[in-house]
Amino acid sequence: LTEWCGPQQVLLDLALRHDFIHAVIDRLTSACMHELDQLEALQVISIGNGNYSVGQGGFGFTKDLPNSTSPPSPVRLSHQWGGAMAQIFSEVSPAMHEEFALAYEKRFLDRFGLTYYGCCEPLDRKVDSVSRYLPNLRKISMSAWVDHHRAAQAIAGRFVYSAKPNPAFLATTGDWDRQSARKELQTILDATEG
Repeated sequence: LTEWCGPQQVLLDLALRHDFIHAVIDRLTSACMHELDQLEALQVISIGNGNYSVGQGGFGFTKDLPNSTSPPSPVRLSHQWGGAMAQIFSEVSPAMHEEFALAYEKRFLDRFGLTYYGCCEPLDRKVDSVSRYLPNLRKISMSAWVDHHRAAQAIAGRFVYSAKPNPAFLATTGDWDRQSARKELQTILDATEG
């Protein structure tokens, strides 16, 4: 959506042309659902649980989904991790995030066995919204722009806290900032009691 219209226009349209945005997102969601139907019908889905990247980062280790040593036949979406993110909605209210993202993402994420949600958008103020819409939520991303203490309290051991430290500490041509990286990692560990 943002590639077609640009982020500024999308954010304006959320307020000024919300019916248009609903229609576009509904159409994109329907196309996604059709693609998922085709993948299942063609039986081209393979097990992706275990030592595989799932969602927007992290591994899919779990005992709650089939593994590759004894896969079901055929493999269905319900045997897989699903994932979604809504980075454009990082600065909108939880209510708007629910209306324009989660309500649509739920339609396809309900088909998966487990869900990993988020990427680089700050979700520390939206954990309750995300978990209310996605009952199969297992992992939630906590980016460098969250309050880690608030996030840890909101998650309260219900989900995997997928911490994404600030990559700027490593993005340098010289020596990387070990002290700042160590400080951020310690903040995350203290907040999550890890």
